[in-house]
Amino acid sequence: MSLEDNFHQAVEEWREHCKRNASHSFANFYLDCDAFRRIVSMGAEILPLIKEEYSKPQQIGDPGIFWCYAIKEITPDFELPIGEKDSGSPVERVAPGFVGLKVDEVQKATIEWLDENIHRYIQLIKSKK
Repeated sequence: MSLEDNFHQAVEEWREHCKRNASHSFANFYLDCDAFRRIVSMGAEILPLIKEEYSKPQQIGDPGIFWCYAIKEITPDFELPIGEKDSGSPVERVAPGFVGLKVDEVQKATIEWLDENIHRYIQLIKSKK
């Protein structure tokens, strides 16, 4: 099975896991999943596939915002800045120890980050082959 096929199979399994856990508000319920770990273990080579998947309109049960966690595990330098409350930032500090996420804005900022940085990871992969 190709890397792309493995990715899409893992995404479907992760999607089902997310649907089963849709009532939870904490990320760990969505990320504690073999399919998520398989996706992350595929490494930087799948960043274009993640970007493609995350660029689609997200439906209830889709991994949605949790793609950020996969990207962060694959590329530790990925980070969205945290703004102060009412700063207009996609991620804002809303109380001590808590942040608020504007889901659509986080998606947009993450895709922009991938657009600006994905080439570095793809070049590293090509240079290792």
